[in-house]
Amino acid sequence: MPTDTITVTLGGDGMHISDGAPLTIGIAGDTATIYRVRAKKSVGSGYFAFNIDASSSKSSKYNPLQDALLDLNATTLSPVLSDGDDMADIPDSISSKEATAPSGSQPTFASSGTNITSKPAIDIGSSSRLQVSTDPPTFASGEPFSVILVVDQADNSNKPAMGSDNASGRFSYATWYGNNSSRQVYFRDESNNSINGSGTSDYIQDEDIRVLTRDSSNVVTEYRRGVQTMTGTVAGTCDFGCIGWLSQNFNFMNQDLIFDGLSLSRVIVVDDHLDDDSREEIEAWLAWEYGLQTASNTYLPSTHVGYQSNFITSFSNAFTNDIDISSLSADTWSDYYAPNTSTVSGAIDIIPSRAYKAGTVTLEILLSY
Repeated sequence: MPTDTITVTLGGDGMHISDGAPLTIGIAGDTATIYRVRAKKSVGSGYFAFNIDASSSKSSKYNPLQDALLDLNATTLSPVLSDGDDMADIPDSISSKEATAPSGSQPTFASSGTNITSKPAIDIGSSSRLQVSTDPPTFASGEPFSVILVVDQADNSNKPAMGSDNASGRFSYATWYGNNSSRQVYFRDESNNSINGSGTSDYIQDEDIRVLTRDSSNVVTEYRRGVQTMTGTVAGTCDFGCIGWLSQNFNFMNQDLIFDGLSLSRVIVVDDHLDDDSREEIEAWLAWEYGLQTASNTYLPSTHVGYQSNFITSFSNAFTNDIDISSLSADTWSDYYAPNTSTVSGAIDIIPSRAYKAGTVTLEILLSY
């Protein structure tokens, strides 16, 4: 039986990537069997694992997030941080940007969240500062965007979940506020245009999946657990430079507002408006990924694509497996992994799943035809 070896190189020095968009490679012929897989990295430090998705019959579970500008995922930090560690910087898993905090003001890491105990969390404290330090996501009028939060824990006070680093004047900032005085979520752009939630129960809460999305006509809509909570036109510039706090001039006095008691499992910013189908796919994936939806409960509404149906399963393909090469020295191949799979067709997706400053990684796949 003829064979063919495919070698693919991922990333580069200082790679920060996880849950990334798949790198797709073709195969020679209509069908093939993966005989063995191994990997090596070019530096002796760092953590890396990745997934081989060897079926083109269904879409990758990460496809709806291919346009993400920013993905802060506490799970990717588990191999390198322990409970209570300060988080001076958090690698952005999409574009190597970082969210950083000044000395003495770092959020802390928790290996399991307070409410989403199956996943780690980023804990914002009374003096925490977490800011996108390089090229923060900023959108001018008419530029669509989507922001997705997976909230582990939140109190119900008047606090910013996402804020601007614009401190030029009172109420001259973009903010996605967790709650206002009526316990309603609201959103404001840099020009003080705003929309508000519709009820006193609409505050950012424990175990929330929140989606804020704007289309090219500047219509902003927010969803909580798959249900729309507010909508309206917010046409000004929107700046998402700060997570869990706001740097601003408040009542003509310099004052930082901090969401003390906010614990986040995931923060994702997408350079696009999510239509209903894409939004529901992401909500379904996250709800099942973080253990918030099961076959016996109703975290998502009954009309939702992920209602009582594990959307991760429907996204999973014929063969998946992570190869962990965190303990390898530089330029040393891992052991061969022999996948237990039959034929694949069309393409092979290589999906980096966890990394922390890993450097260049080379993957070798031996196919038989």
